[in-house]
Amino acid sequence: STHLYHNMFNGIPVDHIEVFINEGREENYGGSIQLNWKNSFGRIRINSYTSICYVNGKVDDPTTENEPTHVDARPEFISPFMFHFGLDVKAGKFSLAPRLILMGRQNLAGVKDTVGNISNPQTLAGYALLNLSLRLNVTKQFSVFTNISNALNQHYRSVGFNMDLKKNDTELFYGQREDPIRVMGGFNFTF
Repeated sequence: STHLYHNMFNGIPVDHIEVFINEGREENYGGSIQLNWKNSFGRIRINSYTSICYVNGKVDDPTTENEPTHVDARPEFISPFMFHFGLDVKAGKFSLAPRLILMGRQNLAGVKDTVGNISNPQTLAGYALLNLSLRLNVTKQFSVFTNISNALNQHYRSVGFNMDLKKNDTELFYGQREDPIRVMGGFNFTF
């Protein structure tokens, strides 16, 4: 027992209270660049963007920092490289808006190997995710639309806490499975 808060939680006696604290040191670096382009061709209007992002760093463990075998770790739960592309096209009463996300390999908490003084994490595969929005304005007051998430029906996964790809009997999946293709539609009526 740590005897924190007199071993009481909301007036109820408990044996142990766990409190998370920040310790250690983490250095992060990276950047992003985005380009926008807008143009019109007669009744067609186009607005687009593309961006690329990079982020990485190193994490020091204060409990082993002074030991001769100390190695820094890479940050967990990130994908160092991400690419985004978006396009808005409006042609008369019709509009289309695709969004593409390309995600690089994702860092897990489990350690893959140690090279030099940096501990490299295990990784999950990256993925490509395409989302689409379509709209038709039938009249000034009435329109129909559809939104398609994961239009390519990618079977992709993202990282979760305490995942270790080397652990055969895992209580966690080897990646959190994400939604398959999803199509939603409807109509808008304003009066």
